[in-house]
Amino acid sequence: MSMELWDADAIDLVEPGFIECARGGSGRLAFIAVWEGSDEGDPVSGRGWAVLTGEDPLEGRIVFHLGDDSGLLPSRE
Repeated sequence: MSMELWDADAIDLVEPGFIECARGGSGRLAFIAVWEGSDEGDPVSGRGWAVLTGEDPLEGRIVFHLGDDSGLLPSRE
């Protein structure tokens, strides 16, 4: 996964960063020190989107409520 705002070392700080998209619009994520609904123990929320593109597998954006936002290029595994 690559992101506009953070480099690979930051994304994989605690564990390999990932974003999982599930049917029905749900999913889960972990990167830097952010996990499902928690950033270093503090509750967080936000939104994001991802779309299938022609040459790249996916392209999207993640936005934290009242915080950072970054474009992302997740990889399929």
